[in-house]
Amino acid sequence: MYNSRNLKQTNEDTFTYIIDKNRDFKILQLTDLHLGFGLFSKRKDKLALEAVRKIIAKAEPDMIVLTGDSIFPFLPKAGTLNNRKQAYKLMEFMDSFAIPYTLVFGNHDCEMGSTCNKEELAQIYKTGKYCVFSEGRKELTGVGNFFINLTDLDGNALLP
Repeated sequence: MYNSRNLKQTNEDTFTYIIDKNRDFKILQLTDLHLGFGLFSKRKDKLALEAVRKIIAKAEPDMIVLTGDSIFPFLPKAGTLNNRKQAYKLMEFMDSFAIPYTLVFGNHDCEMGSTCNKEELAQIYKTGKYCVFSEGRKELTGVGNFFINLTDLDGNALLP
């Protein structure tokens, strides 16, 4: 999991990211990539990954947020149900940019019959070199309910 002098996990469901309040902080949101990393999705995956590379190069974000359906373990479309392999490939791809990123799950990240459930995927994503992720509090429904507070050096929230 990503840690730096500016980004720390402060408890089980909260991260604090200290940013420079005198410059714009750019967040790039990517959604519904539906990466299959399987036999049937090679062409589509290649196009999607190239598009993401171009967007990241052009935007030069400070953080990337993947908002669901990043992977797609659907046998007829991807040619695989192995979302474990998909998660590792997604993580390897995202880590290659050396930019902190985070993600939430969508309804397709764990299709029926897929290798991993969300709890297992959470354990994988927590190992990403630049990934900012937590399962969140156990008493809440769902996996991945956490906060990233953007603060100044004094701990004041910059984007309340």
